[in-house]
Amino acid sequence: MARTVNEKMRDERRRQILEAATLLFAQHGFSQSTITQIAKAAGVSHATIFLYFPNKDDLFQTVVLEPLDAAKKFYISLIAQGNSPLERLHSLIRGQIHRSLYNATYLRLVQYALGQPERFPIVAKELNQYVTRFVNDIIPIIEEGQHLGELNPGNPFYIAWAYFSYYNGIGMCYLEPNDESINELVKNGLRIFGPVEKDI
Repeated sequence: MARTVNEKMRDERRRQILEAATLLFAQHGFSQSTITQIAKAAGVSHATIFLYFPNKDDLFQTVVLEPLDAAKKFYISLIAQGNSPLERLHSLIRGQIHRSLYNATYLRLVQYALGQPERFPIVAKELNQYVTRFVNDIIPIIEEGQHLGELNPGNPFYIAWAYFSYYNGIGMCYLEPNDESINELVKNGLRIFGPVEKDI
C-alpha cells in the first residue's frame, strides 16, 4: 500500500531529528546536548521532538541502536560477495571502510556510548551483542581462508577482534574520504587477516 503524504512527512521529520541528535550527541555528549538544541538543529519545535520520542534517553538509545540492523544486513551482504574467503574479506573491508569514512560521526557516537557502559547499560549491552555477532560471523571465513591456504595461520578469534578494533578506530581518524584514503585503509585492513603472498 502506498504511503500517504502525512506518513512521508512524519518519516522525514523523524529522520531530521535523528540526524541532528546524532551530530549533537557525538559532538557534545549526552548531558551537554539539550532537546532544544536538537530541535533547533532539526528545524522543528521543542514539543515536536516529544511526538516521536518520550524523553532524551529514548532519543539517544534510538540514535545509537536503530542503525545496527541496517549495519548487520550491510556486512552480511558484503561477506556474501566473492568466490573465495579472501575475496569476501576484501569486499567486507572495502565496504565497511567506505561506509565508516562517510559516516564517522555515528562511529564516534558509538565509541562514546561503549566507553560508558554504566551510564548507558542498555545501549552498551546491545552494542556488545552486535560486535560479538559480527566477530562470530567472520571467524568461519577466516578459518576457511586458513584451511585453503589463502590466509596465514593464526587464532581466528583474535584476528576477527583485531580487525573490528581497526575498523572501529577509523571513526577517530578524521581522514578525508577519497580513493587514496580508502585504498590505503583497505590494504592495511586486509593485512590483519594475514593474506598469503603468492609467488609470481
